[in-house]
Amino acid sequence: MKTNPFKRLMLPLAVAVLGSAGAFVTTSMGKADAFANQQGYRFVSAADPCHSEIMCRTEEGDICTLGSVRLWGKATPAATTCSVPLYKIN
Repeated sequence: MKTNPFKRLMLPLAVAVLGSAGAFVTTSMGKADAFANQQGYRFVSAADPCHSEIMCRTEEGDICTLGSVRLWGKATPAATTCSVPLYKIN
């Protein structure tokens, strides 16, 4: 029985193409999470160093401000200081 060499090559090629496409999709999904929205905070006083204001982004762009006051983010939700630079949501 003769087998078609074209068909024998297409299946491995199709698997390789789908595998590569899947790898790129999962990589880009991971990067999307890295630039998530984050709560912006402003410094009020030593007693209230991180006063919650508006949502900003971690992806670089225009600086996130409230009026003329620059807003910052927390490195972790439990952090007591706000030192992570944040940017406006477009």
